[in-house]
Amino acid sequence: MYNIIEFWKYIRTLQGQNESAVLLFIGIQNFTQINHIHGYNFGDKVLHKFADILMEHAGEGDKVFRAEGVSFIYCFKGYDIDKAQSFYEDLQQHFKNDIYVDDVRIAIAIAGGVVLFNEDFDEYTAQTSGKYALSRSKYEQLGELVVYDNELFGGSHKTVELMGVLRKCILNDCEGFYLCYQSIIDAQSEKIVGAEALLRWKGEPYGEVPPGMFIEWLENDITFIELGYWILYQGMMDGLKFIDIYPDFKLNINITYTQLANKEFKTKVVEMMKQLKYPAKNLCLELTERCRLIDTESLRADVDYFKSIGITVAIDDFGTGYSALNLLSELNVDVLKFDYGFTKDLPENKVNQILINAMTKCASELGIKVCFEGMETRELIDFVKQYPVHSYQG
Repeated sequence: MYNIIEFWKYIRTLQGQNESAVLLFIGIQNFTQINHIHGYNFGDKVLHKFADILMEHAGEGDKVFRAEGVSFIYCFKGYDIDKAQSFYEDLQQHFKNDIYVDDVRIAIAIAGGVVLFNEDFDEYTAQTSGKYALSRSKYEQLGELVVYDNELFGGSHKTVELMGVLRKCILNDCEGFYLCYQSIIDAQSEKIVGAEALLRWKGEPYGEVPPGMFIEWLENDITFIELGYWILYQGMMDGLKFIDIYPDFKLNINITYTQLANKEFKTKVVEMMKQLKYPAKNLCLELTERCRLIDTESLRADVDYFKSIGITVAIDDFGTGYSALNLLSELNVDVLKFDYGFTKDLPENKVNQILINAMTKCASELGIKVCFEGMETRELIDFVKQYPVHSYQG
């Protein structure tokens, strides 16, 4: 089967011929479960079977490519989104009911993302946009087909163009990117004890672009590894200045699924700390929501490693998405950060009051510190003093 390099060549050919296409990104949702139940050799056979079926369904002029991991790309020439939708629904039913491997019936759940390819895209932007739509299908839409279009980013030509610019900026020493810092305040003394590094980008003719427009998209791009290293390095450089004023200052930096999945990441973090002489006790790595999608054993090993060298580990956005109470028993973390969406209307929201009361008590008994995000009024700060909270952010 053609690989991702051939996919890039194919996209460049379409560009050269000024042709449009519908790019359908397909991923297997329950493959880890198949491996655990039946073994890895059996899992390989399932992948072969999956690929065979995709090839068998390929129409004249269509192309099928193997992408990363357990994902594939099916390409239709032309702009018939209805054809792609119907094709995807047929695949869903087929994989759900009719797959036999070594006489064992297997139900395969799939997710799908679509890119309507035109001259606005280059091969890398097309790939990243498809991966982004696929991840939305997997983690937010329960496998429903997600189309990368205006609804995702509020613009078509300008948005695709912007994403291409951001990729080039990363490759050019992260040009235009910079960090802002939001202070973290001790709940008792109300003095600064740390800050979270927040990524921003500014460039002409776009001006300052909100991070919500590009963070999730970039996390699916191969360049994000380099951007993540830049954030860590720049953050620690700035952190040293904070430590001169506040010796116990702790710098919080978000870590994504993409970074933890990179085998060199842990080594690189240690190398940066040694190079900059940055104290481990002054660094806190925040695991973002999608880190929860890494298998528990690997995630636990990563957390334990960072803690063993003196780095604090926090779970960001606790109480939302995949973050749940069972994380407390699975991971030996230091801090739980409760999401702004969970705390902003706490005085009026009785349900959240009950949930936060239970979760903060659990954390306290387990020796885990609690940080509340979104603390932006005196009224709210005074209200949350009833809970065992150690710090505020807002």
